[in-house]
Parts: sequence; C-alpha cells; structure tokens
Amino acid sequence: DEMYFGGVNGFIHFYPDSIHQDSTNKTVFLTKLKILNKVVNPGDTINGRVILNKRIQYADTLILNRKDYYFSLDFTCYDFYSGRSLKYRYKLTGFDKEWIETDSKNRTALYRNMPPGKYHFQVQVLNKSGIWSPNTAELTIIVQPPFWETTVFYVTITALLILIPLPIIRFREKKLQKEKIKLEKIITERTLQLINSNNKLE
Repeated sequence: DEMYFGGVNGFIHFYPDSIHQDSTNKTVFLTKLKILNKVVNPGDTINGRVILNKRIQYADTLILNRKDYYFSLDFTCYDFYSGRSLKYRYKLTGFDKEWIETDSKNRTALYRNMPPGKYHFQVQVLNKSGIWSPNTAELTIIVQPPFWETTVFYVTITALLILIPLPIIRFREKKLQKEKIKLEKIITERTLQLINSNNKLE
C-alpha cells in the first residue's frame, strides 16, 4: 500500500516495500601519512631514510623508529552521495584496546611515543544501514627499538663481559706461575746452601 505524509512543501508519498537496506560494501582507503606533522610522499627522506617506496594507499608495511615518535594516518571513502555523513572506526591492534569511532570531519588517526613492536592498523566505514563494511584498509606498522634495546646489542655486551676478563685472568695466571717458579728456585737454592753448610760443619 502507498503511504502519504504531509510536509511544509506538500505531500510525500512512497511504497514501504520499495525501501531497502543499504548493503553496499563501501571501501575505505589510506590517503596520507604524516611524521612529525610533515607529509610523507614516496621517495621522501625522513630522518635519514626513505619511509615510503609507494603511495600509502598501496603500502603493506610501515617501518618506523624512535625518531618517528609522532605520526598520523588519514583515510577516506570515495562516496560522492553520502561522503559527509559517513562514519568510520579504526584500531591499532597491539596499542588500542578498543575501536575508535569518528566521522567524516575527523578522518585522521594520531599516534605518538609508541613502544617498539609490531602493530596492525585497520580502518572501516559504516554504511547507511549501520553495517561496518568488510572492505578494511589495513597496514602493518613496525616500530624498531633503538640499537641499545636490540637483541644484538645485549648479546654483544654479554659476550664482551665474558671475553674481556679472560686475557686479564690468563695474565694473572701466568704471573702467578712465574712467581711460583721463582719462589721454588729460591727455596731450592736456599736448601742447597743449608745442606752445604751442614756438610762443612761436619
């Protein structure tokens, strides 16, 4: 049956059976990476190294270090009909405990002072029917530890602590051995002198 509703500009009529849920699986994309508030483009050198070899939209992995202590990721969904009313949510697995929801006015995820580790960033968009699209934008983020916190550094220091004393110990052992031989020689000489003296007295 057709339904009518009165409005300021007249009547609105429609058929309830013609209303369908929006089941469109919209796609969200990463659009921009900033490090220390500076936009990073493919090939840019940041803190002495190239961060991106291709656009962030197509990147699979992002490798950062302690100098990149503040960064952000922008994202969007190219929907020209309902772009302004779209809702988003993002999460950095390994850092964020819950999904963080936002809207089209704030499509930026900000992170700072992250501890070293491997993280997984995901962002989704909500369609008109209130369903989160399975077409998720994803990015693996690796924050490298400073050299003095790496396994290589710990192994090196441990090895040095073990190896450095060895020459000192060996030197002391040789010195003691020489002193022992010298002492034994002196004792032998003294003993011989005493024997000779006793023989003369007899």
